[in-house]
Amino acid sequence: LGEGLAKGEDAFRAVLCCMQLKGKLQPVSTILAKSLTGESLNGMVTKDLTRLKTLLSETETATSNALSGYHVEDLDEGSCNGWHFRPPPRGITSSEEYTLCKRFLEQGICRYGAQCTSAHSQEELAEWQKRYASRLIKLKQQNENKQLSGSYMETLIEKWMNSLSPEKVLSECIEGVKVEHNPDLSVTVSTKKSHQTWTFALTCKPARMLYRVALLYDAHRPHFSIIAISAGDSTTQVSQEVPENCQEWIGGKMAQNGLDHYVYKVGIAFNTEIFGTFRQTIVFDFGLEPVLMQRVMIDAASTEVFFFRYMYVSLNRKVIRTTYRVSQPSAQSLCYYGFHLVLVLCYFFSPDLEYLMHAKQQLVTTAKRWDSSSKTIIDFEPNETTDLEKSLLIRYQIPLSADQLFTQSVLDKSLTKSNYQSRLHDLLYIEEIAQYKEISKFNLKVQLQILASFMLTGVSGGAKYAQNGQLFGRFKLTETLSEDTLAGRLVMTKVNAVYLLPVPKQKLVQTQGTKEKVYEATIEEKTKEYIFLRLSRECCEELNLRPDCDTQVELQFQLNRLPLCEMHYALDRIKDNGVLFPDISMTPTIPWSPNRQWDEQLDPRLNAKQKEAVLAITTPLAIQLPPVLIIGPYGTGKTFTLAQAVKHILQQQEARILICTHSNSAADLYIKDYLHPYVEAGNPQARPLRVYFRNRWVKTVHPVVHQYCLISSAHSTFQMPQKEDILKHRVVVVTLNTSQYLCQLDLEPGFFTHILLDEAAQAMECETIMPLALATQNTRIVLAGDHMQLSPFVYSEFARERNLHVSLLDRLYEHYPAEFPCRILLCENYRSHEAII
Repeated sequence: LGEGLAKGEDAFRAVLCCMQLKGKLQPVSTILAKSLTGESLNGMVTKDLTRLKTLLSETETATSNALSGYHVEDLDEGSCNGWHFRPPPRGITSSEEYTLCKRFLEQGICRYGAQCTSAHSQEELAEWQKRYASRLIKLKQQNENKQLSGSYMETLIEKWMNSLSPEKVLSECIEGVKVEHNPDLSVTVSTKKSHQTWTFALTCKPARMLYRVALLYDAHRPHFSIIAISAGDSTTQVSQEVPENCQEWIGGKMAQNGLDHYVYKVGIAFNTEIFGTFRQTIVFDFGLEPVLMQRVMIDAASTEVFFFRYMYVSLNRKVIRTTYRVSQPSAQSLCYYGFHLVLVLCYFFSPDLEYLMHAKQQLVTTAKRWDSSSKTIIDFEPNETTDLEKSLLIRYQIPLSADQLFTQSVLDKSLTKSNYQSRLHDLLYIEEIAQYKEISKFNLKVQLQILASFMLTGVSGGAKYAQNGQLFGRFKLTETLSEDTLAGRLVMTKVNAVYLLPVPKQKLVQTQGTKEKVYEATIEEKTKEYIFLRLSRECCEELNLRPDCDTQVELQFQLNRLPLCEMHYALDRIKDNGVLFPDISMTPTIPWSPNRQWDEQLDPRLNAKQKEAVLAITTPLAIQLPPVLIIGPYGTGKTFTLAQAVKHILQQQEARILICTHSNSAADLYIKDYLHPYVEAGNPQARPLRVYFRNRWVKTVHPVVHQYCLISSAHSTFQMPQKEDILKHRVVVVTLNTSQYLCQLDLEPGFFTHILLDEAAQAMECETIMPLALATQNTRIVLAGDHMQLSPFVYSEFARERNLHVSLLDRLYEHYPAEFPCRILLCENYRSHEAII
């Protein structure tokens, strides 16, 4: 409150208004009243407290009147009338978060200009706070007035998110209902004050009852509403009663009068007075699942940006025109499956011939991708994909319209709490498109050698034999298909299947209307010279394949989408991203005492900085700390330090530890070098559970690690843990990829008191956050790695410019101040020879 008074009365009124709306003002009023009626105070203090009491009373009255509708127009945040300064930055959760720009006040200039997120004067700051208060008033008024059943929408969302078959809960098309809409579902506007309406025509044949229409998501709910619903046949429509600002309409009372079909028309309105990207999902409930849904999006942004105009030329030459924006001209062309993409650059305010000519050269044609529209796809059987994996592949499909990707969130300057999920979702889709484009460069025509068995040498050596009518196929790699090239690296690391099309010895006349068959084959092994395929029984029988014979085929590599889908899933699992954006305004204090510093149980090999890291990690959980960063180059003992911290954490009776690494080898190192010897020394409480991917070949894992894994009775495959297995162990060791299985076990956030992420600099942030879905504000999170290490490779230049490749460790390192106690740098190197250094 004192800070508010120092900022001036107008600013202070705005602060009080926000407190009133959040229900925090009443306790202040009570304390103030007691102070004024208690012991006598000096004159100055009494005067200030009396003035404060008057302000509190005025604020309560003004806020009540505003909520009654008297002053909402005067406080309308989006209105241009009465506002004299820049619009305030978005993503603020309290008016107190607005700050003054020190650089502008001291130097009279700010290098960020109009994009600066801090106010450039006391007057601008006061206006921002007033506008924030007006937004709260409008939202509260809308929440009090709207008539909707939150339970229906919340239940539907929860059911869809938790279903292993989400397409059976919500679907964009259902049998017997034809959906038509006008205009397009995705709309781009260039004005700040915008209005848009959509009309959906639902033709039901046979006739069926529409029980409910609802807007599903809360995020942009104030901007959308249901404005009209009518029902009847194709010629006569009867309007239904729709309340003002309707968010959910409940029907089921319309007489269908024996019609063989029925048509419903639904009107959806959108209004905004601010720039941004707004999404909403409309559900049409006919009383059966799946419930019909349609997604709409409107992108409102300033025209003072570069525009790319592009066209998709599909396989049947149908042209679809649309527009998207990027803040800088980019040379990147995007290829979306079977579409060819043409980019033509237009700068509306100062056209530049050089930019235009450069963009014209970006036409990229790539080989036609095979899909169900052009070929008959014969899937590989048996399919070992789990129900969870199938649901992820269905749930996270690339949006059909590029407008849904190049939105305001990806054009924002940086990653924030408010744009976190939407920005990273969109960048992941853009990266997937770029990977498809790169991988399409390798559509090979090869001689495939058919084998019944093959032998591998080395650590993972052994013989493999085809069974149940299957066979193996082997082809030799070309010089261009190696990890030395971008596409080659993609094939070698992110491809686990191919589509195979036999090449006939003579040109065959294809019957009109029939599609060629292509067969899915899985990649069994990859070596430096060969790739081995596993061919399905159906493929072998229909193509009459025999061992020790050659056949010429065309191969098209298929991107393994699952890792990207798992990153999308990780983003959606994070319910509170506050832990990813820690507050550094107050420096945390890590308690120190001689007993902790010179604890006899601390390993004497720990140097001063390593000991400092252990003290930070083992700080009592009652003291909240932001994520602790243990940073240092290779050989500085990061893993050793974490392992020593684990031993001390286990002395806390309620402690449960999740150790997560980027690679399997690093995860196994914790067990072989640290936990196994510690357990053998008589510490059974440290016995870990090692979770391995179910398809990992057991023979390739070290025998010591086998003791801590769940392996089937036949000792042939790894098993996924159940909740009971996790409860039996206080230490669980996983990789980032396998940590998702823990999220499926109904473990409460906070189950693990400590989450330690090693090799954190080797993974993109989207990969790192999966285990953090199990964290709360009280969980001790530790990230260890080398922030100077090369980041994971991102194929999309557009996504790379927006830091998709940056690790969580790297971002937090830049976020923390230089002397921040939770940023610990290890400097002493134990794996470098002095003469070399």
